[in-house]
Amino acid sequence: MKNRRRGPDFVIKMIDGISAISWIVLAIVFLILIMTNPTSKGMSVSRPALKATSTAWLSNFVYILLVFLILLSITGIVFNMTRMKRKTDKMRITFFFSGILAVIGLIVVIMS
Repeated sequence: MKNRRRGPDFVIKMIDGISAISWIVLAIVFLILIMTNPTSKGMSVSRPALKATSTAWLSNFVYILLVFLILLSITGIVFNMTRMKRKTDKMRITFFFSGILAVIGLIVVIMS
């Protein structure tokens, strides 16, 4: 039987796009948390602009990003499950990893 595949189909492109977007959102969340919560006292002096911003606004923004990341992870898992047709198709662990990190992040944001 002749192999008629010509490259990645729409579902594979969507899976790749969702994976890239989820990593970008996860990086943005970590950068916001690192920038707003310095580890030492000297670091907070060097960032007066961030001290002036409202922490409530930033925590709401992080909350929204984490909820968006959970939705992206669920969407990626669903797309990946619909693509599981051949023996060579595999589940991507990226969606599970980003979803678990987003849930942990939501718990931390809600608790603080």
